[in-house]
Amino acid sequence: MIRSIALFSIAGLLCITPWVSPLAVSAQEAEKPAAVTPPANVESTTTPVDSSKGTEPSANNSLPKSTAETEEAKAPPKEPPKRDDFLKQPGAPRKQLENYRSTKQQPAQPPAGVRLEDLLRGNNPKDANIDAMAKANVFGITKPGNEADRTILNELNRIADGRGGANPDSVKAYKSAIVKYLGQVLDNSILVQINAMNIASEIQNGSNDVSDSVALFLKVLDDDKKQDPVLFMSLRGLIKARDRGLVRANEEQQAVGIILKQLEKPDVQGMLKAKLIETLGVLERPYLDRPGDAKVATSIAQAALDPNNDIEVRTAAGKALARMRLSEIKGWNSSLQAQIIARALRDAVSQTPPEEANPTKVAEATRLSAYYWAKAIKKAIAESPNQSNDDFRSFAQTTALDQILIPMLKRETPNVDALSEWIDQHPISQKKLAPDAAEITLAPAKATEGEQADAGSSK
Repeated sequence: MIRSIALFSIAGLLCITPWVSPLAVSAQEAEKPAAVTPPANVESTTTPVDSSKGTEPSANNSLPKSTAETEEAKAPPKEPPKRDDFLKQPGAPRKQLENYRSTKQQPAQPPAGVRLEDLLRGNNPKDANIDAMAKANVFGITKPGNEADRTILNELNRIADGRGGANPDSVKAYKSAIVKYLGQVLDNSILVQINAMNIASEIQNGSNDVSDSVALFLKVLDDDKKQDPVLFMSLRGLIKARDRGLVRANEEQQAVGIILKQLEKPDVQGMLKAKLIETLGVLERPYLDRPGDAKVATSIAQAALDPNNDIEVRTAAGKALARMRLSEIKGWNSSLQAQIIARALRDAVSQTPPEEANPTKVAEATRLSAYYWAKAIKKAIAESPNQSNDDFRSFAQTTALDQILIPMLKRETPNVDALSEWIDQHPISQKKLAPDAAEITLAPAKATEGEQADAGSSK
């Protein structure tokens, strides 16, 4: 899978106004090969004599270079490699992406003489025109230049505001049809795919929602050919579906299995990896097949302790581990949970810069992060099956909340020294979060380029 596409361009698709993705610009412009311009009025058909050597051109060199370039320029373009073959090349040059981002319009006509408002006000959710309207609107984002269109969302948001007087069953039928046809544009350009995932996520607006999109998100996440921005948007949609209560128990199990498989890949970008782990925290399921294995929680703990992960990944893992649903696990190791969360919290706080205008206060973005940390810690306190555990209680309430997070929420400087002191007093000795869980392995930090050079010179 191609991992070279920056995920930061995703945010543009969430804008209300029409938008041209920088992702498309970078893929199109970066390393674009120079155009070949045929030389004008080439009349000579023989190579000039090299007067310095006094020799005639050889027989096998009778075609001049300029004519060869002309013939090459006139030759029909080579057929690009098949998509499947190309996507199996992790080191493929970015300029080749141009072959795979061109939008292919999928035509569909809306029903003649019918307005969406009238269809959704009607009392016939099985009206074929509802399906036809959904198809036309979804396929509308495959029109070149229209990939980021938000018409579907704007109409549904207006209806959700109560301005349309819509029939709930008709709205659900329309949303189900939207999701169905979104699944039919996922072989189109990456811009269409990103917007499709955005639409599937945003139509979950709290008004007559349907759970159909969950299966679509899982299908995308389980597709090894999907690129990182599309996976990221599907995770965003899955999180929103979970918050809306649309994820069933069997889909929850399927989701954690797919996410664990994604996390096992060696080339996952830090931003996507953090989102994968955040989604595990939102799902709150600490195990895969049976509670005793604590496989999900163990994977999250590994990510939180791995010094080779980005700080965003480690902090996402710390918060996710605090959100685990523990009521089904017997013998849960609250001490180890606290020790792991404490280290992730310390790394997050120590690497957060203070507000530039006033170094004694923390920035607004840091306060927001502290809010979610505090929310996760409080959930860990509520979920802990062993509230009397001294290690857990001293960390969660006394240190994490009182010394770190509450001061940050008050725009005050957190007492990082108190947290570091707690960590020094609580080294990790036991390495299982549950009796039947696998042991957590503490990964050594990878040597930097300078350290590798020093090691090589000492040999």
